[in-house]
Amino acid sequence: MFKEVKKNFGFGCMRLPMKENEVDIDQVKDMVDLFLAQGFNYFDTAHGYIQGKSELAIKEALTKRYPRDSYILTNKLTDNCFQTEEDIRPFFESQLELCGVSYFDRAAQILIFSFHGSFSPLIWLSSAFWFFSRFFYPCLLLGFSVPGFSYVT
Repeated sequence: MFKEVKKNFGFGCMRLPMKENEVDIDQVKDMVDLFLAQGFNYFDTAHGYIQGKSELAIKEALTKRYPRDSYILTNKLTDNCFQTEEDIRPFFESQLELCGVSYFDRAAQILIFSFHGSFSPLIWLSSAFWFFSRFFYPCLLLGFSVPGFSYVT
């Protein structure tokens, strides 16, 4: 689909190895190292994964340790993380900071379904779609996600 993504397989960060209530960063580092060593390069996270700890794990295991051009990183804009259109940009900028990057590849996936699996009109009514299409054109990636299933156009 996209020539930058190698081997058509992604490293999803919804579930990561844990030590008690914290992500096992050493084990995630080993996993990231092996994933990249095998020629894969696509990583996906979301603010809601592991109560926000997924983004921090990506920062520690990937973005602090590898050059930015060696991986593809996407994040998700999820409607339960903002209330108004004015909340979108500050939330998005906080995601960049948590992940330790200055941009997301593919403009992040815009979720049109919430984690509850119901249609999310807030994404459209809040102009989130237009925010991303202006900010990231021409590399906008649209998709939706429900637990256990993702679709990317």
